[in-house]
Amino acid sequence: MASLAQQESASLSQNVKLGLKFRYQEGKVQINHNWFLGYTKDDEGNLVILEQEAKVVRRIYREYLEGASL
Repeated sequence: MASLAQQESASLSQNVKLGLKFRYQEGKVQINHNWFLGYTKDDEGNLVILEQEAKVVRRIYREYLEGASL
């Protein structure tokens, strides 16, 4: 019985991975944009940069690359 459940789990995992790969190939991104600083989604589901938040993200990366630490 456990073997059957394990096989079903592997099959489900493979199907999910294939579905995500297909969506990425179609240019459709699936992220929780509510917690993704600097982006939101438009009415068609495309990612849109929020410039005010993007400034913060750019600053974080710039300071990191310059060697800043907490």
